[in-house]
Amino acid sequence: MTIALYIFAGTCILTMLGWLVQTRNTHLLAVKHDKNTRSRVFIAFLKGWRSELSAFLPPINPFGHGIFQEYQSKLHEFQGQIALLANDFAANKTFERLANRLGSLNQQDMTSQNKPAKDIILEAIDQLIIDVD
Repeated sequence: MTIALYIFAGTCILTMLGWLVQTRNTHLLAVKHDKNTRSRVFIAFLKGWRSELSAFLPPINPFGHGIFQEYQSKLHEFQGQIALLANDFAANKTFERLANRLGSLNQQDMTSQNKPAKDIILEAIDQLIIDVD
């Protein structure tokens, strides 16, 4: 009778330990899946933004909507996407540097280099895509 009680108690303890391990593993997998999903959504956003900017044609008249204004029109969405990923990339200084660079380009950045403004913006987006991917 005593041996049966020990076997029963051991089985209950092993079952409870199995439950705890399974719950922890399920949680870790869900967190990893969520991070991967957020990264894929962010990359899709960046690639869509890049596609829009690369297809942008300069206006015919000098008072039209330029590439810099087109870039600025999506900054609020970009900042929202960054906020969703903040915890996932908190320890990644390269991500932070590249995201800050892309999010803070200004007219001076566009004129200080010997490149078209479109290329400067697209390169910043490409570098961030590479880092996240």
